[in-house]
Amino acid sequence: MFGRVHSPNDYGRACSRLDAVTDQPPFEPYPHDAARREYDAAPPTTQPPTEQPLSIRRAVLLMRTGAALSAVYLVATLIFLGSVKDDIRAQLQKSDANYTQSQLDTAFTVYFVSVVIFGLIGIALWLWMAAANGRGKRWARTTATVLGAFNILLSVLSLISGNGTTLSVLFTVLNLVIAIAALVFMYRSDASRYYAARSRG
Repeated sequence: MFGRVHSPNDYGRACSRLDAVTDQPPFEPYPHDAARREYDAAPPTTQPPTEQPLSIRRAVLLMRTGAALSAVYLVATLIFLGSVKDDIRAQLQKSDANYTQSQLDTAFTVYFVSVVIFGLIGIALWLWMAAANGRGKRWARTTATVLGAFNILLSVLSLISGNGTTLSVLFTVLNLVIAIAALVFMYRSDASRYYAARSRG
């Protein structure tokens, strides 16, 4: 009437079942939880420095100045094309007194086209090298070195020839100074460390 009377044997069996439950191994986390803990414990990867050192900033500024100077010289040359045509006429008279108007026009056209093409190429090269070296590309420093050496050589030869106008001589001198200064800054110690760090990244 009052239910079953439990014997000592029943109590022993219940304790045995309880011990079996408590002896279970602890809860194992899911694999992705373990991977997450390993990720959090891993040391952060070292990123290459993003801040440009002073030497690189100065080199980039000089390159942009070179581009601006080339643009100013191109515009000034186009403005004074009339006087250039007179110079071409004088040179033709020295070489051939019987020159024709067609020869004068052809020489002037060649000069005009060459000034525009080489002027635009010069501006593009200055800006390209400024952007690439600003990002710390090693190939950019090598390319800028080759172009800078070529630029310096042409500038020196132009000054030695002594055939340029006052405007062209002034441009050549400024262009020469900018090219040399940019190369010097690109090879300073802080700039070299920046190139090395960015290349590793």
